[in-house]
Amino acid sequence: MAIKIKRYKNGATLVYKKRKENCTTVSAGFLFGSNRDNYEEPTIHFCEHMFFKETENKNEEQLQDAMSKTFTMYNAATTTFYTYIDFCRSNKVLEDCFKLSSEMLLQTKYKAKTVNSEKGVIKQELVRRQTSPYAKIQSANMRILTTNYHSETQVLGSAEEIDNITPKKLKSFRDKNFISQNFYIAVNSKLPFFKIKKLSEKYFINSLKSDPNYPVDKTVFSNFDKNGSLCIENYPYEKAMCKLTIKLKELGDPIKTTNLLHMLAQISNGITGELFKRLREKGLVYDVYVNYYKMPIFAFEINFECTNENVNKVLDKIGEIINQWKTIPFSEDLISQKKLNAVLSTDETNPPHVYPSALFSTYLTNRKDIFTKRYAKDNKKAYNNITPADLQNFCQKLFSNPELVYVTILTDQPSEKFYNYEKIQKIITNIK
Repeated sequence: MAIKIKRYKNGATLVYKKRKENCTTVSAGFLFGSNRDNYEEPTIHFCEHMFFKETENKNEEQLQDAMSKTFTMYNAATTTFYTYIDFCRSNKVLEDCFKLSSEMLLQTKYKAKTVNSEKGVIKQELVRRQTSPYAKIQSANMRILTTNYHSETQVLGSAEEIDNITPKKLKSFRDKNFISQNFYIAVNSKLPFFKIKKLSEKYFINSLKSDPNYPVDKTVFSNFDKNGSLCIENYPYEKAMCKLTIKLKELGDPIKTTNLLHMLAQISNGITGELFKRLREKGLVYDVYVNYYKMPIFAFEINFECTNENVNKVLDKIGEIINQWKTIPFSEDLISQKKLNAVLSTDETNPPHVYPSALFSTYLTNRKDIFTKRYAKDNKKAYNNITPADLQNFCQKLFSNPELVYVTILTDQPSEKFYNYEKIQKIITNIK
């Protein structure tokens, strides 16, 4: 079924998709874009924490009691572009969930004692971010990919900035930014659209303030606008963590490109995956996995961890595998099996309790086009029509631009221990 999108005169947006299960999942929140730069770094994230503390009608104890009686699965999240609250609940008690989540999101109370207490919690989250090698390498990698990157502690800020947060600042941010023009709600439900529309309007959309002149930047992604480079980040890890990102130069048909990236990732990952299996069987790594970036940015990302002395060996082996992808046709049986796996795993990849969060963020990134019946039909057709020759030609294009190779290494060793950037470029692109 095609996803329904309802845009209201006050600027609010409802995104709806029907599901088979007799429960409903909701993600509701606000988009800020570049307007977030007008506020101290932790402000939005601090507002998210306060959703779960007090409201104008309930103190902390009363709110905790109400949440335990109302929700089964609930959470909230904040990125550099938006914040949202989400929940999943049986349709029999759904209205109570809409009512309480609306109160938490729109009627948060910012009491000084509670705000000051929560500062300690957020500082602990900051420490976790600063000491996590996974966060560290992601931050380092983003710095070499894009100029649109704020800081290593995005949304968390510094300890000093956290200390500077006051109830007045939080309330001011909420009052100015939690408006209808910024509001989005994504719902995945067995209930018909008109019932979801009624609940969304009653508890969220009709309660929102409006500001038609709000200067929101609707861009919710970081464009990879830098040329490739090598970043070696020092970290007391006693091994190496690596990210290898290869950006596609010629985009072509975005639907076909997305599906080719997806197919290549499927072939690479897992116990029998081309990268995973062949690197493991040589004893070079314990784990390796592939991600890919799709619309509006297309890139292929290889992640691996190994001992410091194995980094260059792993890069050599990856280069060897890539060169085979470019020169030796893929097996028809392999591609057919991946197509079958994609059909069989549809329900596994979109579990009911997480889908609306993905729906929320995907809509903000891609807008309505990705949810049309035509897109769904073209997307399925593009994946099913992939041939060995298509994938080989795609690899030849993807792995042929040295200036679009990005390498990040987290290690406790000096840079001299590893290949230089020019050497890695030649390995990945096989350009002499």
